[in-house]
Order: sequence, then C-alpha cells, then structure tokens
Amino acid sequence: MNFEWMTPGRIIFGRGSIGRAGRLAVEFGRRILLVRDGGLAADSGPVEAVYAALAGERLEVEEAVVRGEPAVEAVDELVARVRSFEPEAVCGLGGGSAIDAAKAVSALLVNGGEVLDYLEVIGRGRPFSMPGIPVLAIPTTAGTGAEATRNAVLTSRAYKVKASLRGAGLMPRLALVDPALTDSLPPAITASTGLDALTQCLESYLCLKANPATDALALEGMKRASRSLLPAFRGGDVAEARDDMALAALLSGLCLTNAGLGAVHGLAAALGGLFPVPHGAACGLLLPHVLSANIRALAAQSTSHPVLVKCRRLDDILVPECEGLEGVKTVLCIDRLLEMTAKMGIPRLSSYGIKDSDLPALAAAAARTGSIKGNPVVLPEPVLVDILRAAL
Repeated sequence: MNFEWMTPGRIIFGRGSIGRAGRLAVEFGRRILLVRDGGLAADSGPVEAVYAALAGERLEVEEAVVRGEPAVEAVDELVARVRSFEPEAVCGLGGGSAIDAAKAVSALLVNGGEVLDYLEVIGRGRPFSMPGIPVLAIPTTAGTGAEATRNAVLTSRAYKVKASLRGAGLMPRLALVDPALTDSLPPAITASTGLDALTQCLESYLCLKANPATDALALEGMKRASRSLLPAFRGGDVAEARDDMALAALLSGLCLTNAGLGAVHGLAAALGGLFPVPHGAACGLLLPHVLSANIRALAAQSTSHPVLVKCRRLDDILVPECEGLEGVKTVLCIDRLLEMTAKMGIPRLSSYGIKDSDLPALAAAAARTGSIKGNPVVLPEPVLVDILRAAL
C-alpha cells in the first residue's frame, strides 16, 4: 500500500472562528491581498466580518473582486495589477472560484510567467518551482472544498474549457472554515455546492487512488451530506445542517486532493467549459447515472470486484432505513440520489441549451480530462454519451 497525504498547513473549523482571521493573517505579514467573491455584497456579513478582523490588526488590505468562475485572462490581469502592492499573503473569501483565484495569484506572483505556462490540458503544464505566498482560505459556501486542495480550476474563454493549475505549492497555508458564513446561502447555491461536496466524497471513495485515510473521511463526509443537504436547502433553523455541510465540503477537498475524482467530474468539467451549467448542479445530475454505469461495468469484470464491495457501504449511508434488503439496496441508493436532485429542483441539462447533437463532443472532451482518469473503470465514449443523455 502506497499513498501520499497532503493537507493545508493548518485547519480551523467552527462557528465564530472568523473573528480570528486578523490575528491569523498577521502571522504571514501586514500587506494582505483580499480576493473576494463578487457574489458577496460589500456590506454582507462575511465581508464585513473579515474586514473587521483584519482592521483589528491594522493590516494593509488591497481588494480584488472575482465575478463568476475565474478565467485565465482575468487571473493574468489581476496578477499584473496587484504585483506592485507586493502582498505578503492572499486571503481568498467566497466559494471555490474566489479561493482558486487566490491560489493562482499566489503562485504566479512568486513563480512569474502567465497562467498558460503552468495550466494543464491547454497550457504548457510546467510545474511551479516554488510555493506561492501564503494563502488564507475562507469559504462562504459548502461545496468545493477548495480550502483543502492543491489545484486551482480556471476557465479559458479562448479554448472554451476548464483546466487546472496544480501543485503542492497551491495548497492553502491556512483553511479557516466558519459554518456561520454559509447560513444565509440561498437555496439554489446550497443545492449546487452541496451536491458537489457529496459527489467529491463519493468519487474519491470509489476512485483508483483511494486509500484507507480518504475512505474514512469520504464516508464521514457522505454521511453528513446525505442527512443534512436537504434540511440546509429547505432553510429554517438549520445551524446543525449547515455545520454538517461545511464539514462535508472540507472533507471532500481533503479526499479529492489525496485520492482523486472520477467520471462525474470529467463530464462536469466538459459541460462547464461550453455551457453555463453550475458545476455542482451538473455533478448532482450526473452522479446517479455514472454510479449506475460504473456498477454495471465493474460487475461485468467480476461480481466480487473490490469497488463493488465498497458500493455496499454507500447503500448503508444513502439508504440506511433499508437494512436487510441487500439485493435491492444499490438500486435504491441510485434512486435516492435521483430523488435528492428532484426535490431540490435541479434543472435538466437541456435547460442550459444542450442538445443531443452536442453530446459526442462533450463526451470526447470529458475523456481528455484529468479527473476521469481516476474513475474505477474505463467508460468508453459511447457510454459517456448515454450518461449525458440520461441527464438531458
């Protein structure tokens, strides 16, 4: 057994922990670049809380706002703009897009060059020779786990594709996870980001590089997400559900960093590069169909395949009320995933302008992604087309 384990330098989790942001940031320096999610209003609770914490230490702050998923061109422009500020640390505040942008800027400020020098798939794929300046990651959504990953997902307008910067030096120095920052998330974002966290845990659990450490965390993350995503989506007094989802997201980031993902994320990356499909929504729509295709393909190899054995643990987590129905629980597990997306009103892929004629090109693009290489079994492109069609 061989595996590598990577985590942020430090993880702080808990309600009210945002008040420590200033005292923690000053350990890295006094000039802080704040990369903020454009979806957060300047007078929103998370933004005001961070500014209050930084002001308490009289830190010098330069702000950069990231709107939507970070584009290759926008990151290069941002690096050029803030270089003269000479930040000593970068604070990423928001969802995965803002945190990924913060990690990308951190690395480029130190290593020089432009995004395409280092980007996978469409770029030159050079490794970063040095770690970036310290990143303090503060998520305000519960989904991507970007606060615990060593990659930064960027969109290329020119190539119409998503690709990643990747390297150990991109791992945040500090992940500060305060579930209270997610309490005011609207239902649609709660659903999309939560489905991403659930999918990342599940794919990491079944992928080729899974190991005992990631298995344990993935199972815990799935347990929390499966019991708390719908309550968080429905709102009300759901602090416990929000806490569960924030922890599930953090665990999903640790899992994907140390194990990998699979076909769901490969397909979702292809979709996101060409159509305005929210990443988590795409994951939620595709997950039951990919799981079904994986089970069929694995069973064709061997009915005692070790990944099929692991799938029985998924049944226990997603359909715990069906104890004793071993022969049908896997079917019920897939039905439960379908039911979850239906209850949250996740739109079908066709609602984003995707047509049946688009599916072969999307399947071909997915087959080239890094994520799909971790899938527990090779799914040929015609099978990927069928999966997309099932979500259309």
